[in-house]
Amino acid sequence: MSKVINIKIFNRLQIITGLIFLIGIFFRIYNLGFSNFQEDEVSAQNFLFGELTFWEFLISRQVGPGQYVVANIFNIIADFYNLNKQFFVRLPYAIAGILTMYFVYDYAKKYFSKSAGVIALILFSTSGLLIAFSRFLQYQSFILLFSILSILFLSKFLKNNNQKYIFFSGLTSAIGFLFHYDALSFILPIIVILFVTKNYISLIKYVFVIFFISMFFYIPY
Repeated sequence: MSKVINIKIFNRLQIITGLIFLIGIFFRIYNLGFSNFQEDEVSAQNFLFGELTFWEFLISRQVGPGQYVVANIFNIIADFYNLNKQFFVRLPYAIAGILTMYFVYDYAKKYFSKSAGVIALILFSTSGLLIAFSRFLQYQSFILLFSILSILFLSKFLKNNNQKYIFFSGLTSAIGFLFHYDALSFILPIIVILFVTKNYISLIKYVFVIFFISMFFYIPY
């Protein structure tokens, strides 16, 4: 009898989780191309204007190239297939927001409880600010995605002491850093955690991966 009750509770929790996830997707995708690009979105596509080549434009910026590279790729695809540019160019940011929802839920479920995962999913899927980030052509949505991925890999390393997770944490941190130096908001705490837990060799590896990947863009320019 208790097994039957547990199965019913588990099934209800799965249904609730699925519905919340679908609501979060709806908020991020519905009518995504509803308006022309706003001021900051236009700034993220300034490479479309002027006489600079795309590379010259990238190295003239004071932030990482991530959002410009994504916007450029999706602009090219939208032009080639004659797609709704407002929808299609914003789409990768919406997808990043959806993936962030999933990984936040997955992290909370694995390292806390299933109930914590559902609560985290509710908070992330219905937050007006996070929904706005997912519907806006700027770097914030990707910073959130790579922050939770970096923390997830760090937690896997601390639990399993497997060095591959330090590499993946450094890799995702480096990609986030290439979107914007706001990534330091999670890179620096990870460095502190590795130092406090006396994982000095892993700390060096983590910093090296970030340096090796991201500094090819930042140092020369």
